[in-house]
Amino acid sequence: MNRTTLFLILASCCLSLVLAGCTESNPVKPINGTEVITTIQLALTKNGADTSYVVWEDVDGAGGRAPNRIDTIKLDASTMYNGTLKLLNASAIPTADVTPDIRSEMNQHQFIGYDEKGLVVWAANDVDGLGKPIGLSFTMYTSSTKGQGSLTLTLYHYDAEADKEAGKPGVESDISVVFPVVVQ
Repeated sequence: MNRTTLFLILASCCLSLVLAGCTESNPVKPINGTEVITTIQLALTKNGADTSYVVWEDVDGAGGRAPNRIDTIKLDASTMYNGTLKLLNASAIPTADVTPDIRSEMNQHQFIGYDEKGLVVWAANDVDGLGKPIGLSFTMYTSSTKGQGSLTLTLYHYDAEADKEAGKPGVESDISVVFPVVVQ
């Protein structure tokens, strides 16, 4: 066997191995089916008229660089705010609105907001098909105490509808973010 023939046989074998490893029979799937969310936009309305917007954004996603934008939520003391959340995947081209995906899977999702200092009380306004909270629409009540704190918003993902309970964190989360809060 000459060298050219041997080379062609080896090249054919290598090419066959590479092509065999590139089949679609085992496509890569997300481990827990979580959504890719890089940006959260909050619209906060006070007294039915004054609307302010705050953004948390981490374009390269979890585990990469630190978030590139975290706005401070500035609120008046002893005030009620109605709010809505918009979720985006800015790593997609063009940027994808993930909010409809969460709404379509509302029985498996719940936002829970928490402020450990008690400056803000967060409550979901919208409910899923089973009457359990979702949290894409919410109300925030501020205390009469002025100060600085933080609001943690976590979107929990439940594999089974039966696992979802109002205000009870799930085992898995799609995203958890912390907004600085100032009550003035």
